Amino acid sequence: LRKLQPQQLLEIPAARLDLLLKNTLIKILFCYAIQDKDFSIQCQYKGVSGGAVDHFWDGLKHSEQLAVKVPKSIILQSLNTYLPMINCRHAKLKRIFGEWFDLQNSVVEAEQNRNSANVSKYRTQLGTLQKQLEGEIVADEDLRAAILNALRVKMQDDYQYDIGSILFELFQNADDATEELFEMYGDAAPELRTQFSVRYDERCLVVAHWGRPINLSKVGPESDPKFASFRTDLQKMLMLSQSGKGGEGIRQDGKFGLGFKTVFFVTDTPYVCSGKLKFKIVGGLMPEPVTEEEDADLREYLAEFETAGSSQKPTVYVLPLLSSRLQEVGQAVSAFKGQIDILSLFAKRIRQIDVRSVDGVLCSAPSERQENYSVVNLGAGQLL
Repeated sequence: LRKLQPQQLLEIPAARLDLLLKNTLIKILFCYAIQDKDFSIQCQYKGVSGGAVDHFWDGLKHSEQLAVKVPKSIILQSLNTYLPMINCRHAKLKRIFGEWFDLQNSVVEAEQNRNSANVSKYRTQLGTLQKQLEGEIVADEDLRAAILNALRVKMQDDYQYDIGSILFELFQNADDATEELFEMYGDAAPELRTQFSVRYDERCLVVAHWGRPINLSKVGPESDPKFASFRTDLQKMLMLSQSGKGGEGIRQDGKFGLGFKTVFFVTDTPYVCSGKLKFKIVGGLMPEPVTEEEDADLREYLAEFETAGSSQKPTVYVLPLLSSRLQEVGQAVSAFKGQIDILSLFAKRIRQIDVRSVDGVLCSAPSERQENYSVVNLGAGQLL
């Protein structure tokens, strides 16, 4: 065993770090003489483990991804209504949804006839069909493009979003998330980082904040029922409200509502790192694990925002940009940069904003310009 500084962990390749940590676990088990027939530890100093250690380690390593698997399962079960709702049309969808409709009818008929064997059979077939659709979305570029195009049209025509909305929406989400983190800690809140960062290099747009991570619903051992809805963040990120234009719910999705989906105006596959979660979004709606190569690339972006020894983990969005949107993204970054002094004054919790664009210059707020502003408290509201 050897000591590693937190910053060193960011520099170790993911596969090497995984092996190092698993071998450390085996060494600890050996030193404490926790030996069992299922733990076939063969060597004191080499990381040779039996099936039980491997099984336990895999479960431990991927436990946080349950927070991704659950919403993905819910999303899959609703795609037969969601994709038609956003007016997505594709030949594969027509075939799959036809089978889906037939199987749903078969399940209902079997339930009415109290034929439990057929109910189980048809539900299993329906689950298989949903997994087949997931596979098609992941593998078929044409199908993914059809879903993304339908989503973009819906966002623009029904909700009046555009590329210029992205950074302002992500900033609002970040400010809400920071406020929520303070609320969860209550009077016991530690010194929390209240910052929003943007990086743009004509290849990627990267956004980071230090507010409540995705799906985090408690900060201590006890759960508070009023924060229970936070567990559905990811589902809200990936599914549009089924309310129509001007209807109930359009601006009521909370931290991860409609605003996040503006990122699909400029990227096909956003990457998200938040707390213990790390995933990419495929086809505008399907959370999928990142590959080892993708993980290595993400670690480079994360290195700038991770603070050694800090328990407050950032949420980082990495958006590989569509080449056809570079000019518009540059304009959107410039427009946002011009507003950061005002945004930092009126935000609920975020007090520092910094933007670095292609010129390499870091623009930060609050700036010297804010010395010309003062806030007058008028009770119900505030005026500059």
